Amino acid sequence: MENAKPLQKTTGILLLIVALCVMLWQIVIIYSSGMQHVTHGLLLIAGVCVPLMLGTYLLTRSLPEVASRRRAVHASLLALFVFYRAALLGALIFSRVDYLNFAETHAD
Repeated sequence: MENAKPLQKTTGILLLIVALCVMLWQIVIIYSSGMQHVTHGLLLIAGVCVPLMLGTYLLTRSLPEVASRRRAVHASLLALFVFYRAALLGALIFSRVDYLNFAETHAD
């Protein structure tokens, strides 16, 4: 079991880095070109939440103290909340939704 902890920690950190990179990439896309389709929101869930949750889970399993586990979870939730607020602001204020294509897609 002790042999798996460094692997869990490394995998957790890599997944968190992937999630943060996807967050930054998506924020740039939302603010530059807007949310073009509803599936963009679903891809955000898959691209951000899954690696973030799995990375946090693996990282916290490898940490020895309860306090450090709580800090890791709080930092993860804070990063997700900040991303959510930035994406929401971008989607509601700065995004240019293509209503014509959205209506056509919905009609299909």
